[in-house]
Amino acid sequence: MGKTSKGGGNSRRERRKAQKKKQRATRLTRLRAAAQGLPARGDLPDGHWIVDLSEWEARFDEGMTYAQAGKLERAERVLRELRDESPPDSPLRAQAAWGLGTVFAKMDDHDAAYPLLKEAVELDGSRSEFWFNLGMACLDRLHPYEAESAWRKCLELEPDDEIARMARNALEGIEKLTQARLVANPAVTHESLREQERVYREGVAALDRQDAARAAERFRASLALDDHHHQSWGNLGTALLLAGRLDEAEQALQRALELDPDYQHARSNLEVLQRERAAGTGGSRVVLVPPASGSRSRSWWSRWLQR
Repeated sequence: MGKTSKGGGNSRRERRKAQKKKQRATRLTRLRAAAQGLPARGDLPDGHWIVDLSEWEARFDEGMTYAQAGKLERAERVLRELRDESPPDSPLRAQAAWGLGTVFAKMDDHDAAYPLLKEAVELDGSRSEFWFNLGMACLDRLHPYEAESAWRKCLELEPDDEIARMARNALEGIEKLTQARLVANPAVTHESLREQERVYREGVAALDRQDAARAAERFRASLALDDHHHQSWGNLGTALLLAGRLDEAEQALQRALELDPDYQHARSNLEVLQRERAAGTGGSRVVLVPPASGSRSRSWWSRWLQR
């Protein structure tokens, strides 16, 4: 029995190793084809990029090997340099952006991962692994229906068996989430939930721009589509707090906690609100402190936003 189990395990590992080798060969073939006629590098008189694809691929593999080994800072450094050096608007740039975005996702820095993975699919929308990882970044930013769209695109592209299995499992999870929201609020529909997510993201973008008035308007519109969405209540409270409208902010934050008593974002901002009220400053002294300098490109509003 033991030998059979061990043999089965070895066989699975060997199949996975062979699959990765095949993926690497396919990737290199695609990149070589895509590199023909790449636009020029600015400092070359003949106006052409000189790309040593074997060297490029070796550096990419080095970065991803560091990532798989948990050496994420090394991986980030290698892949960031590779992305910056890759020809713009090329599959090489897409590949490097995907790798770097994946590293940030491993760091749990999904605000940094998301735009890189978006860049990857915009530059090369033919890669199922790009779409799958974008879906994961969307989900970690609490955008389940944007994630759903990415995973459906992933499955359309005939991914390998392992990616297809993970994408189908993820889509089943989104369906369960949707059903739970429909049960919690029978007034909503599948279509209104997807529209609500779009409006909610507009509110988050407004807060990123520090436009509290626009953010509050968008979060109210989000709640008009689903008034059981505790993140919309929480971020509405944040926008109102920043605008100095403490009583309204308190009501929104309390409503968020009624819907989810474990919602730490709302609880933290209630503490800020209470300090402002005690100081009599009406919100004028609210300062959202940026994270430590080592936190890279994550938006400093992330302390206060539940995306």
